[in-house]
Amino acid sequence: MISELIDREAELLIDPTMVLTVEDWDKISKNPKFEIPNKYILVYFLGEMAVEDKSLIDTFAKEQNLNVINIYSLDDEKYYYTDPSEYLYLIKNASFVCTNSFHGCVFSILYNINFGIFERKDKEGSKMYSRLSTLLSKFGFEDRMIESKEKFSSVDFSQVNNILQDERKKVYAFLEKSMI
Repeated sequence: MISELIDREAELLIDPTMVLTVEDWDKISKNPKFEIPNKYILVYFLGEMAVEDKSLIDTFAKEQNLNVINIYSLDDEKYYYTDPSEYLYLIKNASFVCTNSFHGCVFSILYNINFGIFERKDKEGSKMYSRLSTLLSKFGFEDRMIESKEKFSSVDFSQVNNILQDERKKVYAFLEKSMI
């Protein structure tokens, strides 16, 4: 679209949140004020969670003997008021992350935490899916979309850090070229 509008090629780069390392993010991460179970699934959905999605997550949690921390639901206010630094901590220490959020996926990848992506059911979700799809494709995680309980599986992170290093180099090269 950009090349059609301005007759220039656009370079596809990773989201700025991925340029920083986990060590950088850990500097602002902090333990939440509320008590955290030893093993848990972190649930972070933007918009309403479909009944079927909640059922899949609850079934998986029960089978794996994991607690569920849902940080974007008023059903449990102590989790709802999680701030960004606590959010980072919760992702880093989760056994599994269930999300329909781009940044929920980004931080799961950065922290090498098993994750599953759920489709957003609202109209805003369809607008956001292209960047989530691009992200999953870049890291070879197209199979992370959860439609059934069989899709809750471990993630192979063996190539993630190499891909991240290469992508960060592209960002720095782009910035350097742009400043000339």
